[in-house]
Amino acid sequence: MKAFKRDSLAVKMLWASGSYGMIMVLRFCSSVIIARLLAPELVGVMVIVNSVRMGVELLTDVGIEQNIVRSKRGDEREFFNTAWTIQVLRGVLLTALFSSISPLISKVYGIDSRIFFFISAAPLITGLGSTSIFLLVKNLRVRERNVFELKVELLNFFIAITIIFIWPTIWSLVAATLSSLAIRAGLSYSLPHPKHRFCLDRSSMNEIVSFGKWTMATSLVSFSAANLDKIYLGTVVSLSIMGVFGIARSISDLPGTLASRIGYQVIFPAAAASGKANSELSRLRLLLVCVAAVAIGTVVNWADLAINTLYGSNYKDGGKILQILLFGAWFSVLSSFSEATLLGRGRAAAITFANIFRLLGMLVTIPVGFSLYGLTGALYGIVASEFLRFVALAIFEIAAAGVTDLVISIAATALMAVTITTWTFLRTV
Repeated sequence: MKAFKRDSLAVKMLWASGSYGMIMVLRFCSSVIIARLLAPELVGVMVIVNSVRMGVELLTDVGIEQNIVRSKRGDEREFFNTAWTIQVLRGVLLTALFSSISPLISKVYGIDSRIFFFISAAPLITGLGSTSIFLLVKNLRVRERNVFELKVELLNFFIAITIIFIWPTIWSLVAATLSSLAIRAGLSYSLPHPKHRFCLDRSSMNEIVSFGKWTMATSLVSFSAANLDKIYLGTVVSLSIMGVFGIARSISDLPGTLASRIGYQVIFPAAAASGKANSELSRLRLLLVCVAAVAIGTVVNWADLAINTLYGSNYKDGGKILQILLFGAWFSVLSSFSEATLLGRGRAAAITFANIFRLLGMLVTIPVGFSLYGLTGALYGIVASEFLRFVALAIFEIAAAGVTDLVISIAATALMAVTITTWTFLRTV
């Protein structure tokens, strides 16, 4: 029973994965409903717009959350409020920048500049939120963090679907995006936190910027690597294809996002607290990757049928796209756990270098793949780049803590291969 004490890592993992599992269901249902209500072209527009938005939001990212979580001063009033002040000022700056370049971006993609202009308010809305949620992560209050996330997601789901049902145009997607950010920012002040006030304490700023320089580099490289496919494909394929690709991509991103969530809420703070190899962390990681291997292997085999049934004929090609992307998702899961462990051990630079490796791979594999084999070639380019990221992180982990985690990853990959083979056999008999 020791492994299931109230404060054990296993229980925290169950909270993180269980709540996000419900969030995944809500997002999946939302994507199905949106696909049924709107044409693929409109979905494609928002795939491009949100990719650009995320890129802008990661500019000047000094890792407010990471700083509060890892710093011994993270819950001190001066440090906490300095972090919040930097977050607000950054939001103002980025919104001003985004709105000013909206006409230029709209010409590149042939999308109404008003859409980019209204979405440019996103960094400001996000920046006005409370940093109190980061204290929950710091103190490993996983249950409270995930209850909050689930409440926000439920509210956003019903509001977004209502808006889109009543007003099925591209502007309903814009309104839904901004309202979801506003709801999250507003509700974040309901969490316990020191009283917010504007503050720029010099020593706190120095610490945030010192650690944040690697976080900024990591964020920029990670964004580029995670969204380069959308940004590139948006210039070479139709908006309709982008809509289908966007649906498949959003589904394939779920395993990696869940792994990242568990990693940053459980593995990262636990590794930061211990500062060294931890047998409980290794056992937890083995359990997680084995579950992921079976789940992803199963979905690979049934993705084509599921997409065609749920999304309809307009999105039928999404099944084949999803099947390929899920192989990249597998390496993303493995990489997410590696990143959380390395970050907890203070090796943020390793994560940056690994994502640079991934980005360089994408710059070559996606355009070359597309030029040779069209969209299918580009998809395999995405998978190859995720594999390169995994290899780079594995090398850093071996240097930091030996081969244990690599052995776990290889064993889980074999399990996924067995799962795929088994389901393939069962579908053919």
